[in-house]
Amino acid sequence: MALCAAELRNMEIQDGNKQQCAEVMKSALPKLQLPRDVETYNEIVKTINALGLEQLSEATLAFNHPIDWELVKSIDRKQKAEVVTSKGTIVFELHVEDSPGTVANFVQLAREGFYNDKYFHRVIPNFVAQGGCPRGDGMGSTDYTIRSEFRLHSYSTGAVGMASAGPDSESCQWFITHIPTPHLEGRYTIFAHVVEGMEVAGQLTIGDKIQEIRLID
Repeated sequence: MALCAAELRNMEIQDGNKQQCAEVMKSALPKLQLPRDVETYNEIVKTINALGLEQLSEATLAFNHPIDWELVKSIDRKQKAEVVTSKGTIVFELHVEDSPGTVANFVQLAREGFYNDKYFHRVIPNFVAQGGCPRGDGMGSTDYTIRSEFRLHSYSTGAVGMASAGPDSESCQWFITHIPTPHLEGRYTIFAHVVEGMEVAGQLTIGDKIQEIRLID
């Protein structure tokens, strides 16, 4: 639906067809579940607004998943996570003191096996490799959102950040930077850095699998 909506904005639609198009798009909105489908929701709203017949407000999110402080206290301050991919193994060092809520969420999902057999769905060479989407296409999320935990001067090579659709909309998708990306600072939460396997991260392509994520000493 999101791809269709975006494509419609690039088409010249005759005035006589705009109303019908808007009605079809609008009928899809109640079928979407927020916050999980927020990106699709907003793509459809943008298309309805572009038709010029009415103006709807895009959905904005506020985090609805409180930090599990008991879990945070149980995480070692230099806790590592081993990401086993179809290209090899990457090791993250988690930054629980800087991003406690994000790290706790990642640890909980990893322990539950959430990331097992997920895919890297977005890879831009010399920029990022992104994975963790439950749908496999970048439009998937969980039924909750966590708060953003921004900090500056950390987006060096191998930074691990949370994908989002705006502040406090993070959930399960994350990315690894191939190079320093200071323009992401203050916009995307960093919760880890790659300490082993950066060469593997640089070889990832779309469709490579996250076979397993396990916590290690």
